Amino acid sequence: MRRVWIVVSSLIGLLLCLSPAMAQSRQTIYPESLRYSIEIPTNWVYDTRSNPNYFFIGESLQAADSPQVLADYFAGNPVNGQLILLDFFPLSTLEAFGWQIRDIDERELLLNAFVGVYTEQDLTFSDIAGYPAATVDLTATGYIDGGFVYQSLLLVGDVVVTMVTVSGSPQQIVEMDRLLPTFRFYPEQPACSADFSLRPPLTLESGKVKLPLQTCWLVRTEDVMNSPFNLRQLPRPSEEDTTPKPYYHTIFWDNPIEFMRRVDASYTNPEGMSERNLIGGMIQVGVYPYTWFTGDPATDATLGELFSQIGGFAEDYNISQTPVYTITGRVRQVFDDPDNVGRFMMIADGEHVYLIIIATPSALWSQYAPLADDILAQVEIGA
Repeated sequence: MRRVWIVVSSLIGLLLCLSPAMAQSRQTIYPESLRYSIEIPTNWVYDTRSNPNYFFIGESLQAADSPQVLADYFAGNPVNGQLILLDFFPLSTLEAFGWQIRDIDERELLLNAFVGVYTEQDLTFSDIAGYPAATVDLTATGYIDGGFVYQSLLLVGDVVVTMVTVSGSPQQIVEMDRLLPTFRFYPEQPACSADFSLRPPLTLESGKVKLPLQTCWLVRTEDVMNSPFNLRQLPRPSEEDTTPKPYYHTIFWDNPIEFMRRVDASYTNPEGMSERNLIGGMIQVGVYPYTWFTGDPATDATLGELFSQIGGFAEDYNISQTPVYTITGRVRQVFDDPDNVGRFMMIADGEHVYLIIIATPSALWSQYAPLADDILAQVEIGA
């Protein structure tokens, strides 16, 4: 009798999958920069919580068939339901870590994208949503505890998309396979809204400083100790050195993949970045602990100290003491290139010094100057 019920229920499930009348309505979801999308059922939930293993803030997508499944995943608990995880990273990052990306076919490139963890026999090569892809079955590996687990890597132009799916049953695998073809990656710069309320701000040190973000910008995760754009690269600390260190975020307005190619190339150069002329608008945010300085950091002398490391000169600046010590002004030759110009803001709140630099090539500055002024006017301090 149980065998008969299994057959009947399978047929019912197949009919439901094939019947347009019974098809679930869907919603289209995006990461914060709108660079890719996927359709999920309208009764699913999703988040854009950043994956610490990847490179950008707000560019990860986690979608699940219930809030509990999403909560269990974030808590590291067994997952009992359907789950999709999406992320991407620049192809140039593979090259920075020593993996060949040029003059090889797609299959070998996908193998390299898995950074040598799997052999060709471990992978299934089949397009997903029209993109070349390779998939590995992780069900029995403990990668995620729960159901049938698969990881796919997709080649999308100059980036690699990573896609992980979890399904609780064979029927859910069928349902999942109907969603994956709706994935889209948008290689062109997405439309950017001037409405800063459409995206969460970049929040520093538990909200002590918040920087507004436009929807299309890519925000890199932390670079500890050095930014690759800095003129002077400081020695890396030893593992035993636990004293507070500076860290940086870089925000790309234009040509983010080319910016990232330069960043990736800098990792093999002890002098940092070799191509310092900017190719579009960007922001660098440095956060420095007070212990990094000798004397009181809340002085304009700190500017000279910081710009000697970053490269550049502060000009025509104004000092305010409200709500905390703040300097705003112009900057030239930032990142040690005479064609890079912009605005800056330095904030010293008693625990950290924050240095925000907004810069573009000089030819673009008149176009971006109003936006730079708007950004600095909307920086929240002491929230």
